[in-house]
Amino acid sequence: MQLILILIGAMLGVSLRYLFINILNIGIYSIMLINISGSFALGFINTLNANQLITSSLLHKAVTVGIIGAFTTFSTFIGDIVNLLIKKQYMAAFIYFFASISISIIFMLIGIYVANKISSIK
Repeated sequence: MQLILILIGAMLGVSLRYLFINILNIGIYSIMLINISGSFALGFINTLNANQLITSSLLHKAVTVGIIGAFTTFSTFIGDIVNLLIKKQYMAAFIYFFASISISIIFMLIGIYVANKISSIK
């Protein structure tokens, strides 16, 4: 059952990524925004789970491994950086790398903060 729920989540996550990329249509920055929003979502969901607001381990796995895992994409992020380096766009590669990492960390922390605030209301 767990594998089936993860697969369903993955289908949803990859579909969301596809739609996100095509709706935004802003090149590599689509991947940056996907990874940033995925970082927020992962921090948020994991904190809700840690604070026992998500009581189903099946639901937690389906969302984190399935949806968020398929929505975010580390390999595409690295591929975008390598492509910028191949094109000798070193500053763009540097900015893209550090902005993606630092903003993703900040948004994960924001997700954790928001989930903790919600948890304290219960």
